[in-house]
Amino acid sequence: MKKIYLFLASLITFCSYGQVCTTATNNTSTAVTSTSPGILTITITEDVTLTDLNMCLDLTHPYLSDLGIVLTSPANTAVSIINPSECNGAHIDATFDDDGSPLNCEATISGVTQATQALSAFNGESALGDWTLTVVDTLPLDDGLINSFCIEYCGNILSTSEYEDQSPFTIFPNPAKDKLSFSSEESLKVTLFDVYGRKVVSMQTQPNAMDLDISKISSGNYIVEIITTANKRFIKKLIVE
Repeated sequence: MKKIYLFLASLITFCSYGQVCTTATNNTSTAVTSTSPGILTITITEDVTLTDLNMCLDLTHPYLSDLGIVLTSPANTAVSIINPSECNGAHIDATFDDDGSPLNCEATISGVTQATQALSAFNGESALGDWTLTVVDTLPLDDGLINSFCIEYCGNILSTSEYEDQSPFTIFPNPAKDKLSFSSEESLKVTLFDVYGRKVVSMQTQPNAMDLDISKISSGNYIVEIITTANKRFIKKLIVE
């Protein structure tokens, strides 16, 4: 789940550190009635090619059988989360993930569960633009409320050079031998992995400059994962001599 064309051949078994993952949330409470569907939008400003997308939803409604819930991408791809008359339970507080448990909606939908249709239908599209959640109530009398929904999306940054320029820090030298230096105006969580995804060393840096001791690390190719205070994840290729 994340980014990078750098070091691609070695990252085939290391893909969880080869991309960028981000969560976007809309916490606007929105009514769902038979005369007015509940519609919420999340606008994503990152132009990434999706490799995985999950959706979390907190919704209050006494009869899920009344509801049809659809997530629509900026490219107008629509995925059904649940269909009318499909569920007999009440309320939703869950993350919809293709890797979750099979959908069981005889009671409250909770935990990590699959949707009616696969969210992998969005894979390969750009995340950039407006993502629309639509909740339609097909029967009168019983109203509901969307409390919040979020999109957890992962994918490849379309332009490696552009992505590198956006990094709020610098690391040097590269190739490195005894130490790796970091310069940033914020704290960083730095983790070094080998090409098999094994963690080699980890540290929390402080603002301004700090050094990571790599004098005892074997020569070779490594991946540096940097997580900022804003929970943005960046990936750098490192050569240790």
